[in-house]
Amino acid sequence: MSVTQDELNRFHEFASARLNNGGGDASLQELVALWLEADVACEERAVVNAVLRRSIRELEAGRDRPAAEVMAEIRAEFDLPAT
Repeated sequence: MSVTQDELNRFHEFASARLNNGGGDASLQELVALWLEADVACEERAVVNAVLRRSIRELEAGRDRPAAEVMAEIRAEFDLPAT
């Protein structure tokens, strides 16, 4: 995977912020690992936020059903006992 200038700039900003906020003893490898973790968390958060926005639009459009109704269908479909 080749690194883009944008990615390099984002890492530089991240590493500079960490070093300026008491992380001066971190190695380059540690900074890269921390940056990758933060980047993955950010991507996952973006996915969750997109799903939530879509769900809100569905609710606002009136495309929802009571949870009890859905659970009854699932119990019937998988032959599960009623609770």
